[in-house]
Amino acid sequence: MIKNPDILLSKLYTTPKKAINCIFDLQVVILIALIVVTSASAVAQSSVNYDLPQNWMCHPILRSTDIARQQSLTLAVMSSDLTVDTTINYTAATTNTGVDIFYVYPTIDLDTISGNTRMSAIDTNAAKFVYTEQVGIYAQFGRVFVPYYQQATIGVFMHPTPTEQDKLQQADYMETAYLDIEAAFDNYLEKYNMGNKIILMGHSQGADLMRFILRKNLTITLPFYQN
Repeated sequence: MIKNPDILLSKLYTTPKKAINCIFDLQVVILIALIVVTSASAVAQSSVNYDLPQNWMCHPILRSTDIARQQSLTLAVMSSDLTVDTTINYTAATTNTGVDIFYVYPTIDLDTISGNTRMSAIDTNAAKFVYTEQVGIYAQFGRVFVPYYQQATIGVFMHPTPTEQDKLQQADYMETAYLDIEAAFDNYLEKYNMGNKIILMGHSQGADLMRFILRKNLTITLPFYQN
């Protein structure tokens, strides 16, 4: 978890764009609201082109290679003696249900040297495993959008008593990751959302980046909070 989000947020600013319906699921807080999305006007921009299929783990443009459509959604119900009592089979949505899932996976780059993961160096198998364990079952509810991104390595967060310079460097690394997620989210909103409701999901670094999306790009109105 980034310890100093305001350092990053102070580098970014927004202007109003449009309204969409959203459902947010970020760790322990769920917010259901009508939100006003704002466009990004940051000094820096992502270097990743999210029009390209290879920069997505899950996306409708991937069609048969979309992991959200490949994995088994079968759940096993266990009895008290840890044997399988029954199984429940779900089917991934293959049409537009009116609900989309946008997910940002957690830190999977365990390099202890601070930096950002190059797109060409992403451990896609690890990213897919985490997706399957955390989010896969949600594919029954709608289309799934999961971008690959230049995330901050685990080394960025290994400063128990960070100096001011450490905080500034951490903000720079997180800004690189954030700009990727912002670009992917904007690409999704502009070209694929079509007024759908959204389930926003993230874990660890992914949850931080989703919070930045909420704090920077969204003005929440008529909120409903549920702990």
